[in-house]
Amino acid sequence: MIIDETDNVLYHWETSERQLLIKARPGNGRTDKAKNIINQMIKEGNSILLLAKERRVWAFGLNKSPKTYVVPCEHISNHPDPEIEVDMLVIHNLDDINSDFPIEKIKYKHILALSDDTARVPNFFKGETIRLIDWNNVSKMIIIDKKMYKAFSDDEDETVLLSEWSTDHETQVSIRFPVDALKKLLLE
Repeated sequence: MIIDETDNVLYHWETSERQLLIKARPGNGRTDKAKNIINQMIKEGNSILLLAKERRVWAFGLNKSPKTYVVPCEHISNHPDPEIEVDMLVIHNLDDINSDFPIEKIKYKHILALSDDTARVPNFFKGETIRLIDWNNVSKMIIIDKKMYKAFSDDEDETVLLSEWSTDHETQVSIRFPVDALKKLLLE
């Protein structure tokens, strides 16, 4: 499901039964959305294990709690204890989880994972996936069947340009949509 970056992520967290994967391109707000969810879980008194390569990403905007631990994935792999038990597991970047990562060492009730816009989802994740879109940060190109499809945002005009090109650049079709119209077409 695609959601607008202004949507209330706590609603999606609850409807996913607190098993959520947030996908987004860098700069589209997935970490900020995760902080909203984590802060709600901290407020409820939950213990949280946040797996992240860089602690500084979580230094601002995250409420303090003695039951919140931010550690790199390698720490879990090298941890001598057979099992870690927390209410919530947060994985900052699914690309940091190797295929041999010992996920079975972590016992958790809820999981929140973040990823870029790739399709990779680990086998252990059984929850809901949402994709964030920031209409001011749309810039994507794909090639399908000898055609290029592009989308670019224009902050000044609050529009998104959608184009179709043949790969030989002989034909081009473009249309500029107001962001509000695209939101209604794609999200409602």
